[in-house]
Amino acid sequence: MEIKGLNEAKGNFLFTQKEFEIAQKFSQNYCLYIVSNFKEKPKESVFFNPLESFSFKEIKKEITQISYQGAL
Repeated sequence: MEIKGLNEAKGNFLFTQKEFEIAQKFSQNYCLYIVSNFKEKPKESVFFNPLESFSFKEIKKEITQISYQGAL
């Protein structure tokens, strides 16, 4: 099960690559739970096999991670 939230009644949500792969692997046994319209009156929706219920577009991002190393 994956849980997503939306402030508005409708909008976009993202799956990470790992979430997408798990949804593919478990298909009919995978559930997406969306709580939408947080701003006014929250609505709960459940979608089994969400890859069949929604169209997904791959988005690639290059991320720079900054780390700080200390030494003892």
